[in-house]
Amino acid sequence: MLIKFKIKNYRSINKEICLNFKASIDKTFENESTIHGNLKTIGIFGQNASGKSNILKAFKEFKKIVIQSVLLSNTEQSLPNEFFKLNKNAINKPSLFEITFLLNDKVYIYGFEINKQEIKKEWLKKEKNNVVLFERTGQNIKSNKNSFKEGNSQKKIQETRKNVLFLSLLSTYNGETSKQIIDFLNNTYIIYNTKDRRNALDASFQNLNNEKNKKEYLSFLNKADFAIDDIQIREDKKLIQDSSIPDSLKQFFLNNQKESILERTIGVHHKIFDNNNDTQDKAILDFFQEESNGTKEFFALSGYILKALKNKGILLIDELDLGLHPLLSQYIVSIFNSKEFNPLGAQLIFTSHDASLIDNNLLRRDQIYFTEKNKYFETQLFSLFDLSERKDADFTQRYLDGRYGAIPYIVDLENIKFNKNI
Repeated sequence: MLIKFKIKNYRSINKEICLNFKASIDKTFENESTIHGNLKTIGIFGQNASGKSNILKAFKEFKKIVIQSVLLSNTEQSLPNEFFKLNKNAINKPSLFEITFLLNDKVYIYGFEINKQEIKKEWLKKEKNNVVLFERTGQNIKSNKNSFKEGNSQKKIQETRKNVLFLSLLSTYNGETSKQIIDFLNNTYIIYNTKDRRNALDASFQNLNNEKNKKEYLSFLNKADFAIDDIQIREDKKLIQDSSIPDSLKQFFLNNQKESILERTIGVHHKIFDNNNDTQDKAILDFFQEESNGTKEFFALSGYILKALKNKGILLIDELDLGLHPLLSQYIVSIFNSKEFNPLGAQLIFTSHDASLIDNNLLRRDQIYFTEKNKYFETQLFSLFDLSERKDADFTQRYLDGRYGAIPYIVDLENIKFNKNI
């Protein structure tokens, strides 16, 4: 379970910011929205270009660096040090990433600082009694001989190249704690860009290969009122010339002496009714050609939602409201906040422009975060709880009224007049 995520000097984030899942003294929905004293859901709101997405991108980069660190050591690829570029003191300085998390009833703190060439610092601690398991400055690595035996090997320390994380290397040797941390990060599902949404769609298709999973999946879709009786996947081997792929790709495959391809067809079954509103037959619609964009979007999200709920995972979604009706977005948030549907404590982090989600009947004050840029164009992050807002206030209206900031200031909006005679 994620407790905190800290970022410094990354893209629009200059000074350190912290996304904090530790529940505040607010007792609203305590039995539903919290577990083990931590929040299940956090929503991040703010105007365009305020840095909301950069928080999720930072977590994605953090995960990628940890998971792929050893592989990157064998390439010339630079580390993803996208420092804040609008301050001379930040340029070419290290980016910092740190997570605090609950694992096997113990709270750990793991983080590192990187530039494009190397790991500048790295550390792993137990929060209780502030026990340092290992710490690193450059190539100088010190491991706790009593509390972190998997790191007590000069051979492993010497093998740790300057662009490789020590934790990642230890996991390749099946170090107990380091491997558990890698598994924890592998149980996070991130939807940040178009490619991530395609990956999520594939995850949803995988649910349909197993009848039990398929039944659960269809039930989840139909609770959201999509009225789908069945979904069938068919893969046919077709000659490149007869496939439906773009002509440019056809030529690419032919140039590489590939003559055929497996083409996937997704058939979505809907009921057909007669004049007496009786069911007579089923219509099979082509998922990609005939279903709406909103259906495709919810379908893609559903695979990761079900995985996170089953595996006590963490789901991060940029622009949760993309293509979805506001009630569907509220449905997703409600599921993660629910004791009944999320008893294991899966977590959701999302960004959105949908002000209807800033609702005291849906989210607590400490679950609502805002981003805005200061006069130095630095992203600032704060929660509604930080603003000491009353818990019974109309959060949505007060946000739209500009009481919390984090909304665009459009100079001419109040001056625009519409000619009613046109």
